[in-house]
Amino acid sequence: MKSLKDFALNNLPKGSVLREVLLMEKDELEVNEFLIKMDVWLKLFKMEFS
Repeated sequence: MKSLKDFALNNLPKGSVLREVLLMEKDELEVNEFLIKMDVWLKLFKMEFS
């Protein structure tokens, strides 16, 4: 999650909901939890940047 959080912090705009959601996540996630959340993150990304 550290790399993903760094990406969010450095590349997503400050008003981005996706940025805030990613930065609030725990630093370590189980694989299954990560995969489930990834679906939500991708949907947020599409909503914000499409």
